[in-house]
Amino acid sequence: ILAMVGSRDFNYPGFGAVNVATSKRQPGSSIKPFTYAQLFYKDDWGAGSVILDTPKTWPGSPEPYSPKNADGKFFGPMTVREALDTSRNLPAVKALEITGVDSMIELANNMGDESLCNSCNYGLSVTLGAGEVKLSEHTQAYASFARGGVAKPSTSILKVVKSNGDVLEEWKDKAGQ
Repeated sequence: ILAMVGSRDFNYPGFGAVNVATSKRQPGSSIKPFTYAQLFYKDDWGAGSVILDTPKTWPGSPEPYSPKNADGKFFGPMTVREALDTSRNLPAVKALEITGVDSMIELANNMGDESLCNSCNYGLSVTLGAGEVKLSEHTQAYASFARGGVAKPSTSILKVVKSNGDVLEEWKDKAGQ
């Protein structure tokens, strides 16, 4: 962690004592890569596979679920790569329908998004950001993508050094972490 910015005034009684980096917030479309990563575990699905960006309504109670794309448009068949690149909502929801909500949440948990709740009954809207995650965990989970899928706990303090230069404590990467 190079820098962490909290609220405008941590001591302000109305809203100050909130650290947004460690509070649960909706991640929006930044959760979609976990849906597509889980989709790639399914046979015959890859970045070049075709998925439909078309309207669809899922039955629901009390009301049916009819997500829209942010621009209100639909582009029909497109590759998964294009759907993720352009952050299309309908292909992401359709991908989650294929993978299953629980399996996507389990993958996100395993990669570091541990506050994303597997028993919260989010439904398909979780891939559009309806769940809540901690930014600190979400960035840790994204780092797993950069490490080829290897999840490691985040480390905020690498070294503690006395004023004379003596190292009191130093973090070391443990094998297998």
